[in-house]
Amino acid sequence: MEYLVVLLGYILGAIPFAHLLVTLTRGVDVREIGSGNVGATNAMRAAGKGVGIAVLFLDALKGAIPTALGFYFSPKIAYLAGFMAILGHTFPIFLKFKGGKGVATSFGVMLVISPVAILGSLLVFILVVALTRYVSLGSVVATLSFPLWFYLYSAYRGIYSLQTMEWLFIFLIVCLIIFNHRSNIKRLIDGKERRLGE
Repeated sequence: MEYLVVLLGYILGAIPFAHLLVTLTRGVDVREIGSGNVGATNAMRAAGKGVGIAVLFLDALKGAIPTALGFYFSPKIAYLAGFMAILGHTFPIFLKFKGGKGVATSFGVMLVISPVAILGSLLVFILVVALTRYVSLGSVVATLSFPLWFYLYSAYRGIYSLQTMEWLFIFLIVCLIIFNHRSNIKRLIDGKERRLGE
């Protein structure tokens, strides 16, 4: 039964809300707009702020739900279910395994696992985007900051020795998100990345 939650994580993660909502509201394929990414930022470009915010919320929710359900069994199942949700979003079976970058879904997963740490990363994201108007840069910097926030909050609670499983889980998510942003990083270096609103 517990591994059905892990499978549910992938299935929920694979639901392409950006593709569905943009198609329903604008009658166009979000993959043919802007960056072609199946995520909230590109959905906002294609169909406006309302759709973008809805996609952001739904993408986060599909990470949070299986992670929360997983904790009814064990932290291991919660981490596995959350990671599978992120993989589902990045490699969705419904879109021939070509999905989004996984930031919003990772946010939903981490919000369940460590709300304080993810809020710290959210503040970093808001600050970087406000200063640079690069959503991709904000996502990358916020992602890299999460392990630090996680450690600091754990230390504040008096937990100095974290389990290997927790760090492995965090390391895999950080690596996956950075990998998914490799084209954005290249455009940032080349000065060709689009700013928010462009």
